[in-house]
Amino acid sequence: GRAEERSRGCEGWERQRGGMAPLRILLVSSLTPNTGNRTTALRIAAHLERGGDHVRPLHVYDAAAPAAVAHHPAYDLAIAIHAFRAGSLFLDSPRPFIVIFGGTDVNEHSQEEDKRRVMGRALARAALVIAFNAALLDKALGIWPDVFASKARVVMPAIEPPPATSTPAVPGRHSLALP
Repeated sequence: GRAEERSRGCEGWERQRGGMAPLRILLVSSLTPNTGNRTTALRIAAHLERGGDHVRPLHVYDAAAPAAVAHHPAYDLAIAIHAFRAGSLFLDSPRPFIVIFGGTDVNEHSQEEDKRRVMGRALARAALVIAFNAALLDKALGIWPDVFASKARVVMPAIEPPPATSTPAVPGRHSLALP
């Protein structure tokens, strides 16, 4: 499918960091203990930090989350795990952000018109949209055709990054296909 073609384009993402300064990344997700979302968020944070970037996790249900996302000056990039839960916080933010699809977005929230519309707006504004498998991305592309297809990627979550070297081989920004 369309998503399989996109995953083949991931080669070369892992380039040398060169002299680039670390990114300050705001990672917005549900951080409820003992959940898959928390596990995924912490795994992504650890991967990016091994690449030299600085990650600040933010619980999407924190009362301060909307203000932190929209007006927080201390981050260069944000990652929203779930197009509806976290992505909706970025609708008015001038900062670049990445949306990582959750199954809940595609299988549940997309069935509700208001939530589907909000997710469509978040996807349209996102710099990059990631799904963890081709089937999920294909289903999302069917729901929101032409909204984010050019910036959609499949990134398999089960792959461990290579061990760190004196010069990080897996910088966070290139692992996520950022310039």
